[in-house]
Amino acid sequence: MSLTRVLHISQSDCRGGAAIAARRLVQAQRDAGIDAHMLVLDRSGREDWGHEYAGPVRRIRIRAQRFAAKRLCRILSHHDRQAMRTLALFDAGLGPHVAALRPDVVHLHWLGAESAGLGDMAMVGTKARNGHGGQAAAPVVWTCHDEWAFGGAAHYDGSDEYRHAFRARPFHDPDRWTMRRKMRKWQGWRPTLIAPSRWMAERAAQSPVARDWPVQVIPNTLPFDRFATQPRERARETLGLNPDGYYLLSGAIGGTGDPRKGFDLLAAALDLLPPELKARTTLLGFGGAKATSLVNGVTHHAFGPVDDERALAAIYNAADVFILPSRLDNLPNTLLEAQACGTPCLAFDVGGVMDALPAPESALVPAFQIDAMARAIVAQYSGIGDVDRARLRGHALARFGGETVTAQHRSLYEELIRTKGGEE
Repeated sequence: MSLTRVLHISQSDCRGGAAIAARRLVQAQRDAGIDAHMLVLDRSGREDWGHEYAGPVRRIRIRAQRFAAKRLCRILSHHDRQAMRTLALFDAGLGPHVAALRPDVVHLHWLGAESAGLGDMAMVGTKARNGHGGQAAAPVVWTCHDEWAFGGAAHYDGSDEYRHAFRARPFHDPDRWTMRRKMRKWQGWRPTLIAPSRWMAERAAQSPVARDWPVQVIPNTLPFDRFATQPRERARETLGLNPDGYYLLSGAIGGTGDPRKGFDLLAAALDLLPPELKARTTLLGFGGAKATSLVNGVTHHAFGPVDDERALAAIYNAADVFILPSRLDNLPNTLLEAQACGTPCLAFDVGGVMDALPAPESALVPAFQIDAMARAIVAQYSGIGDVDRARLRGHALARFGGETVTAQHRSLYEELIRTKGGEE
C-alpha cells in the first residue's frame, strides 16, 4: 500500500510553538503533494484540511479537567511546581474522528493541557484503519516537541530522574505517577518517535517508557518565502526605528514571563555591557505585552504578540542579533526564523539548541555564563559588517527547508507502511 493520507493530531493548529511547527509541516507536506490533514481540539484556521475532534460541550469539560489537573499538580509536585504538566487522565474521544478520515499514517504532535488521554494516544493507529475492510492498523509517529511523550507529567523536566521512573519521589508525585501509568497503559504500543534534535533523541532513548521505541531525528521546518531577508534599513524604517541603532532581539510566546525562556539571564548579561554600548543599544521583543521600558540601562521595546509571519520577519530583519537565553529548549522556532531572515543568533548551549545553529555567523555560549553572553553581544557588535546574511540563510535553508524536511518524513512514512504491509 502506498502513502495516500497523513493525519496530524495536535492540541491546536496555531497557538503555541509546537502547534505552529506542526502546522508548518502540514503545509509543507501539502505543497509537496501529500494529502496531509490536521485534527485538533482548538482550531483557529479555516482550511478544508483542518478538522476538530471536540464540540463545545466536550471543550468545556476539557477546560474543567485542565484546571483541576493543574491545581492537583501544583499541590502534589515535589520538583518545580510551576512547570507545565499534563496528566492525560481522560480520553477525548479521538477514535471516531480518526476513523472517519482514514489515514495511512497517524502523526501525533503536542497533546498537552489535558487535550487527550493516554488511551486516546495508544489507540489512534488502530482506529485509523480497523473497521474498514479489516485493514491493518496505521503506523503512528510522534514528534517530540518536548519531553512529555517519554517522561512524566512535566513537559520539560530538566533532571535525569525520568531515567529511573522518578522512583526516588513519593508515590503520589505527578511525574512518578504519570510515568507509571504510561508504562502500564502503553505496554505493547510502539510508535516511532521523531526528535527535532539529537538531544531529544538521546533523552528518549534513556526513558523506561520509550527506550524500545524507534527514534529518528528530523528537524522542524518553516515557510522560507515568508521569513526572507530584506534590507535592514528598510525593515527599520517600516517599524519606525532609528536606522543607526544597535538592535538586539529576543522573543517567545508568552514574552518574558516563562522562567524556562531565561529573560532574567539576558537582563543580567545586559547589565554587564559597557556604558557606551548600552546607550546605543535597544532590545526588541515580541510575544508578551506591548510596552517600552528600561532593562538594566538598555531600552526594551516590546512589540507585543505578533501573529502575522511577514510582520515578524520584518522584526527579525531589523535586528542585528537574535538572542535566545533559554535554560532548556529543543529546536526553537525562533532560531530557525531568525536565521532564515539572515539574522545571526546567540544562545546558551542547552538541550537541542546546538542543532538549530548550523552556520558560523551564529554562536553558542556556555550554559548560563552571563559574562560570556555579554562578551558575545559585544563581539557581535564589533563584527556587524562581517555578517554574510545570504550565507546564513542558505545554511538554514539547507537544513530546515520544506522540501528537505518533507522528503525525510515521506521516506519514514513509506518505510513504516511497507513494514506494516509485511506484517499482514
